[in-house]
Amino acid sequence: MGCNEKISIVLPVYNSEKSIENCIKSVVNQNYLNYELIIVNDGSCDRTTEILSGFKQNTKIKIISKNNGGVSSARNAGLKVVSGSYLMFLDSDDLLLENSLERLNEIIQEHGDADVIIYGWKENSKLNDYRCMERRICLESQFIDKNDCIKNILTTEYECGGGFPWNKIWKTESLFGYSEIPLFDEKLILCEDKEWTVRALLKINKVFLSEQILYNYIIQEGEHLSRIDFNKNSKHGNKKIISFMNATVLISENINGSLQSEYLKRLTKSKMAQDIIMVLYKSKINKNNELLIYTMPIYNNFVKGKRIKVGLKYQIMKFFLFI
Repeated sequence: MGCNEKISIVLPVYNSEKSIENCIKSVVNQNYLNYELIIVNDGSCDRTTEILSGFKQNTKIKIISKNNGGVSSARNAGLKVVSGSYLMFLDSDDLLLENSLERLNEIIQEHGDADVIIYGWKENSKLNDYRCMERRICLESQFIDKNDCIKNILTTEYECGGGFPWNKIWKTESLFGYSEIPLFDEKLILCEDKEWTVRALLKINKVFLSEQILYNYIIQEGEHLSRIDFNKNSKHGNKKIISFMNATVLISENINGSLQSEYLKRLTKSKMAQDIIMVLYKSKINKNNELLIYTMPIYNNFVKGKRIKVGLKYQIMKFFLFI
C-alpha cells in the first residue's frame, strides 16, 4: 500500500448557492493533496452553476452537470467515475474539518486491512440555533464485527456512525470488487442513505471505528421521520413515508437474502414489522386514508400471519389498528 492513497470525494449539489463555496473550500484547503473531488451539479437553477465555474481550473475537481434527478441520481453519477483507492461522500451544506484527509490517510496506513473506516462528526442544527454537538462514535478506535455494526445502525440513530454516507470512507477495491458498483436506489427519497450503507456493508468484511471527529454536519429541517407530517393533505410527506417503508423492506430483504447471522435476520424482520405497524397506526389516527390504503398490502405481505416479534408499544398499536 502506498503512503498517500488517492481519495475520491463525491459531492452532489442542487441549488446550494449559500453553502457550496465554503463546502468546496473545505476540501481544496486540505493539506493532503492526493484526492479527486467529483462534484455533480444536479440541475441547479440558482447561482450554484456560476459558483462552480470558478473552480473549473482546479485539476483535482471534476464537475459533472446533469438534469435534476435527486440526490441518489447525483451520487450515482459520481460513483460511476470514481478512480481513487478510497471513496467518501460530502454533502453540499457540510464541511470537511481541517486536516481530515491527512488524518484519514494516517488511519488507512495504520489499518490498511479495513474495508471501511467510520468516524465521528460535529453536528450543527438550524433548528437549534446552530449549537454545536460532537458525535464521537467510540471512546477508543477499534475494529468491530460487521454484523454488530449493521445491528447498531438499524436499531440506533448514531452508534457505529448511523446510516449516513458522509462519515465513512470505503476501500473501493472491497466495495466495487469484480461485481457491479453498488448504486443508490433512485426510487427512494428518504432513508436511501441507510439502505445503501447497509447494502454496502454486506459487500465488505472489516469495519474500523475511529474515535476522531473529521466532519461538520449541518442538520436540515425535515430530514428526520419524526418531523414528517402524517396529515392526509401532505402529499410530499406521504411520498417520504412510503420511501421510508420501502427502504426498511429492502434492508430486511437484503439481509435475509445474505449469509449474515440468524440473529441479525430476525432483528431486521422485527424492525421492518415495527416500522410498518407504526406507519399504519399513524396513518389511521391522522385519518390519512391514502397512506393507509398504500400501507395495508405491505402489512399483509410482510407482517400479517408471520411469526415476527415486536415490542410492546407496537403490539399496542397493532391492537388499536384492528379493534
